[in-house]
Amino acid sequence: MPPLCENRLIEELPPKFRKVCAALENSNQFAEALNAYIRKEAADDDMLVPGQNGKRTDVDHVFLRFGRRR
Repeated sequence: MPPLCENRLIEELPPKFRKVCAALENSNQFAEALNAYIRKEAADDDMLVPGQNGKRTDVDHVFLRFGRRR
């Protein structure tokens, strides 16, 4: 957080600046939650079944092919 948004200074700021500080705090909280989720998913992906040559065993996507058949 910027030094301007510290608790002791925020009370002296105009309302518009307080809103900016609140938005920055919310975005920081969102970023931390997103990073935690990504770390958790990466840890889950590391626990693949051995002997599968590193290929994923779950199906989370589908390949679709469009166009004329040959």
